[in-house]
Amino acid sequence: MEALLGSVVAIALSFGYTEIKAKQLRKSQTNVQEVIENYDKEVARKVFAAVRPVSKSVVELQHFTGIR
Repeated sequence: MEALLGSVVAIALSFGYTEIKAKQLRKSQTNVQEVIENYDKEVARKVFAAVRPVSKSVVELQHFTGIR
């Protein structure tokens, strides 16, 4: 009887612990996803800011040389 009761209590506690850890991991995953999305947006802005002057210069060069 004690062995059965002990096993049931251990299983119940392990399910509770697992649920708590799963919630913590989901919250952590959400935070990491937000950080990655913010980083992606920042990188896209920086790349656009770096490429825009180069593309303007290429267009001016094309007009100057008569290619366009």
